[in-house]
Amino acid sequence: ISSALVFAVVEVRSELSKAEQTKRNKTSKADKELDRKVKEIETKLLSDMNEEVLVRRCRDIVPEIRSACISELGKWIERHPIHFLTAAYLKYIGWSLNDQAAEVRLTAVNVLNELYADKDTLSSMDTFTNRFKPRFTEMAHSDIDSDVQISALKLCSILAKSELITEKQLEKLSETVGHTDPTIRSAAGAFVYGYLLTDLDEQLNSMKKADSKKAMALKRKQIVAIVDFVLESSPVP
Repeated sequence: ISSALVFAVVEVRSELSKAEQTKRNKTSKADKELDRKVKEIETKLLSDMNEEVLVRRCRDIVPEIRSACISELGKWIERHPIHFLTAAYLKYIGWSLNDQAAEVRLTAVNVLNELYADKDTLSSMDTFTNRFKPRFTEMAHSDIDSDVQISALKLCSILAKSELITEKQLEKLSETVGHTDPTIRSAAGAFVYGYLLTDLDEQLNSMKKADSKKAMALKRKQIVAIVDFVLESSPVP
């Protein structure tokens, strides 16, 4: 019900914006008054949802309800970022990263993966990212739940491509390639590949066939990068 209300608010706001663009300078006092009232109702409705849904249900004793709450919040942010993509709402996702229930932590990380996949959204979350990045990397390195750890590795991979992961953090996360769980090793391999070779791959794909010498040079760089990583990651006898 709450999500349906958010989507309805977004739809009404969109229709009003279209009407305003059509009329432009012909907007009457009645139209302006209507717009003011809609904004007032919108603010009141969303504020009430925050108090009645997020504040209470994010602390519910049932993990499934906490998880559902975070999942829906992710949808609200995507549909109405102007209101929901703020510290006042993002904090609920951040707090859920420390939830005792693995399913809640997983939902929180999955929501962040969806949000960070959009570059515009990512750039609007700098404060949140800087605050919770240590927790992201901690979960990616050693969360006790394998699904959570794998999802956190994907999250860190997105951040690494935007150069938001430090060299020290990259080195720490690279240790997971030696994990005993094959699914985590696979996710760790994708993470390492992402920050080591993605740029070189993109350069290779953009090259013309005539640039064979440059292509070979890039392939050598890929091989050197892999060898260096293996040597640095291998234990000293």
